[in-house]
Amino acid sequence: MFKKIVLFILVFSLAGCSLSFMYNRAHWWADWYLDDFVDLTSAQQDVFDQQFEQWHLWHRNEQLPLYEAQFALVKQQFENGLGESGLTEAALLEHVNAFETFWRRLLKHVAPELAQLAITLSTEQKQQLIGNIRKNNQEKQQKWDEQSDEEKHQNFIDKQVEQYQDWFGRLNRQQKQLISEQSSLYVGTRGQWLQYQSDWLAAFEQALLASDVDRVSSLIARPYDLRSETLQQNVMRNRGLYVKNTYQLMLGLSEKQQRHLLSELDDYESTFRKLHQDY
Repeated sequence: MFKKIVLFILVFSLAGCSLSFMYNRAHWWADWYLDDFVDLTSAQQDVFDQQFEQWHLWHRNEQLPLYEAQFALVKQQFENGLGESGLTEAALLEHVNAFETFWRRLLKHVAPELAQLAITLSTEQKQQLIGNIRKNNQEKQQKWDEQSDEEKHQNFIDKQVEQYQDWFGRLNRQQKQLISEQSSLYVGTRGQWLQYQSDWLAAFEQALLASDVDRVSSLIARPYDLRSETLQQNVMRNRGLYVKNTYQLMLGLSEKQQRHLLSELDDYESTFRKLHQDY
């Protein structure tokens, strides 16, 4: 749940929605989402609103320029071509890792205040929060369990195709076939992620009910510490495969698809710049 809240301060990439529109209304979306998990008193809501505004301002002033620079670098490298003189597979992996670093920095920044807000909840509110997070996790688990292995695999392929088309534009039959063939190389981790979420919630419940603010802060700032060794290894393996497969697709982009990708990169770069400068 807390991960979802801070996501509202980060990057919005929702189909049919303007990045600028969503980012400038992050506070509204955060309040709307929070209402699904816990009922705050007026005083608690005021504290959250004030704190969220500070987080949002910090993110706009300190983090958006980093996003802008990252997209500018990707664009520059891609314009120089694929290969040693431009964008390499290793460089693409560095960009993916950079955005994870941005995400971890955001978690670390908001964790102390968010933890302090969390432990000020009443016992009833804490139980409500934990119960709703558990219910949300159980719904995810049930939805996953109800799918056959074939459905899970096809959904994974469909999601990959959709994501690639966002960046490259319409894919041809050969590219879709390549994505389908590549999909069998990934290690399935959905079940491991659901277990990780369950483990995190158990630790969070114990810390929250004990009003252990340091532990709550740590769980928000470094939730990934609770990943099993197997999950972490699979995450890194799949990331490497994703970069390798993405780069292979990029080598076969048509001129139209290359223009589409450059346009997307330019849009993100200019949007982050505008969001930072025009505030």
